Amino acid sequence: MSLFLTDNNLTSLDVSKNENLTSLMLNKNDMDFATLPLPKQTYSEYWYKQRELQVGSRQISKDTEIDLSKRVLRDGTETTAKVFRLLYDSEPQEVDSSAYVYADGKIKFTQP
Repeated sequence: MSLFLTDNNLTSLDVSKNENLTSLMLNKNDMDFATLPLPKQTYSEYWYKQRELQVGSRQISKDTEIDLSKRVLRDGTETTAKVFRLLYDSEPQEVDSSAYVYADGKIKFTQP
C-alpha cells in the first residue's frame, strides 16, 4: 500500500498502525524532524523532504540563541543544522558556520 501526501501543509502524521504501508511520500509539508513518521524496514520508498524550517523574523546578534530542540531532536538520531540569511527578495545565503554553534537543537550565534 502506498500513501502520497505531498504539499498538504501537514504538521504531523501517525502511520504506526498501518502495517501494510510500503511506500510513503510526504514531500513539501510542514513537519519537522521530531514529527516526521519514522521510516520502517518494510518501506520500499520513503520521501520526506519538508519545507524549510522557519524560525521567524528577528534581528540576530552575538549571543542570540534559537532553541529548536522540540522541533528537531528525536531519540536515537543525530541532527545537524545549517543557517541561511534571507534579505528581502533575495535568494537565501548560507551563513558561515564559524558564526554560530549548533548543539542539542540550539543555535547560538558567536558573531554579530
